[in-house]
Amino acid sequence: MRRRTFLVVGRQGQGKSSVGNSILQYKYFTTKTTRREVTESKPNVDVAENEGVVLVDTTGIGDTGSDMTGDVQSVIASAREAVVRCDTGFDALLLVLKYGVRFTKQEKDAVQMVKSIFGENVFRDWGILVFSYGDNFDLDTEDDEITFEDWCREQTGHIKTLFEEVGYRCVLFDNSSKYTAKQDKEREKLLKIITLSQQPYSEKDFNTASAGREKLIVEEKLPSLKKETEAVLRYTDQRRENLLRNDQGLGQDDLIKQVEVVLQQATQHYDRLLDEDRGTNVLRELLNQVRLRTIGLRSRIDQLRIFIPDRGQRRNDGGPSVAVFSSVMGFLLNSCKIPFDYCLKPAFNFIYDTIGRCFHNLHNAPFQHSRLQESYPV
Repeated sequence: MRRRTFLVVGRQGQGKSSVGNSILQYKYFTTKTTRREVTESKPNVDVAENEGVVLVDTTGIGDTGSDMTGDVQSVIASAREAVVRCDTGFDALLLVLKYGVRFTKQEKDAVQMVKSIFGENVFRDWGILVFSYGDNFDLDTEDDEITFEDWCREQTGHIKTLFEEVGYRCVLFDNSSKYTAKQDKEREKLLKIITLSQQPYSEKDFNTASAGREKLIVEEKLPSLKKETEAVLRYTDQRRENLLRNDQGLGQDDLIKQVEVVLQQATQHYDRLLDEDRGTNVLRELLNQVRLRTIGLRSRIDQLRIFIPDRGQRRNDGGPSVAVFSSVMGFLLNSCKIPFDYCLKPAFNFIYDTIGRCFHNLHNAPFQHSRLQESYPV
């Protein structure tokens, strides 16, 4: 029989070490750890072999939220090391779950993390659910005469979905048992499941799943990037409101320069978010929020450029009434805070052009709005 390689994942406290020792048939992994040691431990890889079975234990892969003892990138590095150290690939990915414990959001998140690291199909193609604390199952069912396989098929909810995904490839380990015959039977069942599986999971499969790992990295940064973006948006809105009021009495050119400074800062933050997103779309909502602000700022700049301050004088570009119309339209757009580019551009061009031509006929003056058309070609 050729050598079999197992990659073991799961949350802390689920009995991974005990399961590993049962599979290896000797005590290799330490099963008792103080809280201090758990807190200070970092994701790492441990490899043990006995009787044609190689066990690759990964600390940290499957831990989520407050369970995590390292950042996502260190967990991914641990996973990569585990795959590399499985020189011929691993035949199965063992997800260790503790019998008698509810399948909570943390377990669900752990499953999703493993998928993100190794690929969405890793449980479907290579996954085996290994339940620890099988002695508790025996106590719970001693009067019911129910088998472990029947119990698995009776489960509902998210755990049922996981059972279906792995094709009900499940094994129960009685880690407290000192009878080697029982452990041999459990181990034999596990190896029998492996003979029915496909080709080993390889480094090539790991590289194919890189998009999921990129998404994990960005999701870890999301809370801090969200705070930064909120601060940028608050500053942008405040500066925009101040410039709209123009309490300092700035001239047209100075106002445009000030708005352009705010626009440049918002654009720089947008570009940074785009780089951080890595094409994952995790930051899509933040990107859209910043983009809408830049659209509003560009609209404000264009409104300032078509505004004619000399209201009492006759101009060759449409007369005083056109200037008044420009001011009123700019005020309405800014007061309503409607994205000018998206929905009012064609209507504004049409109305501006129509009124301008009317005043052109009345004042016998040429009407031009090439700057607006250049900025917003319909």
